[in-house]
Amino acid sequence: MEILKNRWLQRVVALFEYLYLVFVSWVGYKSFFFDASVGNSVRYWIFYVGGSVLFLALIFWTRERVLTSILA
Repeated sequence: MEILKNRWLQRVVALFEYLYLVFVSWVGYKSFFFDASVGNSVRYWIFYVGGSVLFLALIFWTRERVLTSILA
């Protein structure tokens, strides 16, 4: 599993993690102004929880990168 230790791959993934920041900010903005509407709540929660767990694993994997430290 040498590819998982690749420093450049971890840096690219650390940049990708900022999409999670945008997603959480969007959900927070929508919920603050009561503009959010969920058509299928089961699918929404699977997407939300699944995405959060995925990004948690990615953030844990790249925890030693500077970009991830700033994000955290």
